[in-house]
Amino acid sequence: MQRVLSFQMGRGFGESSEYVSKRMCFSFLFSVGFLCLLGGFLLGRFATDQTIKMRERRILDDLAGNGLLVTKDLQLQMIDLLNASVFHENYTMEASVESLRKQGVERLRDVFADLSIFRLNVNETETSLVATICGTVEQDRYVVLSASGEGFDVAIKLAQILDNIYRTKGWEPKRTLIFCVFYGSTDYCGKRFLNRVKPDIAAYVAVHGNAARGTDEIVVSGSGMVQATILDALNEIKFYHRLDNSFKAKQSPNSLPRLNLDVPHAVLSFVNPSSNLTTEEVELNQKILAQIVALSMYRFSEEIFFQWEPNYFNEIMSKALDLIKSEELKETKDHLNQTVAMFNHSLVEFNKKLKDTYVLNALDVRVMNDRLLDLDRALLCSDTKLRSITDFVQFVRFPQEPAHTVEMDLNNIIDCYKAATEIILEQAYCRRIFKDLVEF
Repeated sequence: MQRVLSFQMGRGFGESSEYVSKRMCFSFLFSVGFLCLLGGFLLGRFATDQTIKMRERRILDDLAGNGLLVTKDLQLQMIDLLNASVFHENYTMEASVESLRKQGVERLRDVFADLSIFRLNVNETETSLVATICGTVEQDRYVVLSASGEGFDVAIKLAQILDNIYRTKGWEPKRTLIFCVFYGSTDYCGKRFLNRVKPDIAAYVAVHGNAARGTDEIVVSGSGMVQATILDALNEIKFYHRLDNSFKAKQSPNSLPRLNLDVPHAVLSFVNPSSNLTTEEVELNQKILAQIVALSMYRFSEEIFFQWEPNYFNEIMSKALDLIKSEELKETKDHLNQTVAMFNHSLVEFNKKLKDTYVLNALDVRVMNDRLLDLDRALLCSDTKLRSITDFVQFVRFPQEPAHTVEMDLNNIIDCYKAATEIILEQAYCRRIFKDLVEF
């Protein structure tokens, strides 16, 4: 038996078996196939990951500078086109802007409807006209231009320039742009259609009346975020025209009052009206207003995050507090100073959190923007007649009023800033509402 086993084992070591060779061949082929499959999978996954990373990198490059850097040339082209424009020119309908203003707005429909970017989204009444450019990303967020008087020229010229860029560059706004022009002294834009879209208005920019018939000082008044964005645009236009020595942005409590609107807004105008201005000077002022409005509305539409650095706010607040000199009000004034300092600290922390938000997360971006809009509305702190309790203009009358009246007004302002701070700290509106109901 041992001889047989020894013989078989010797044969096994010295000769190859047909059965063993087939099994080894099959195992080898299977191993090679598996390795090829695994390698193909890993290579495909690597290629896919690289494609995704490259696409994400391209998107991030496009979103650099808060989404505005890649279109810097387009913004400059828009400003150049406005600079080359001639205001008060005759239109194809053989009616000048001046005659349009006298006739009302009933014929303005033809001007806006002829612009392809509006896609016939133009509606009119006897006293107002609303033309809409639908957004491509956030159609339910609205940037509104309200225009009357010399604002007609600003609205029409800006609409034509945007139409030009749309036709030649294929540009369309990310958020919806609304042009609302009205005839007369009553802001029908704010009284009529706004109630339907009020919660979704990101910015309401107003150029009303004789806004261009002033000297070299321009005033911007309104809610903090919108005012700051327009003032940034104003400073860029000053540099564009090299007007640093002859053109001033006047920011003080003794300026334009805010509008009676509880939406983020700003109104801008040249001040110190003069009847001695030449036609060329008025047209230059209109051109400057149009460029400021164009740059501001473009940024409100295109920027990823709404921005608010409180530098201008702190400057005006400091001037406003300097108007309160009564010793009786020193304690209340100090309390307001402390409240504002707490608000500023909270806003700085919010801006840090804003910078850490991932720009490709659309939901997080939307949430942060909505919080900033809520903050801007809260800082208006409108009363039952939609007058802003925190309007800096009222500080001008404080020196002439009794101390107890001023103290009451200052305490109301303090409450407004405390409520705004709560919003920054993510203490939502509903908590304050239910708290008020319980106290009631």
